[in-house]
Amino acid sequence: FVRMIRSDSADSIAFELKFGIDGDEPVVIALEGGRLRLRGAIDRVDQDLHGLHVIDYKTGKADDYGADVC
Repeated sequence: FVRMIRSDSADSIAFELKFGIDGDEPVVIALEGGRLRLRGAIDRVDQDLHGLHVIDYKTGKADDYGADVC
């Protein structure tokens, strides 16, 4: 991670990228025996020669998802 941050070859291509929030459909991943539905926000997406890198800063407390977690 530190090498990627120090690299000049990475370009930030998205910031505060939300998915499955405010009426948008969640990202759904089919798993054996069910589906995984993801929703949230990505702080930053960088792209370099090796692909995409998702950066999620942890600066606050975790949300209480309550009934959404099963």
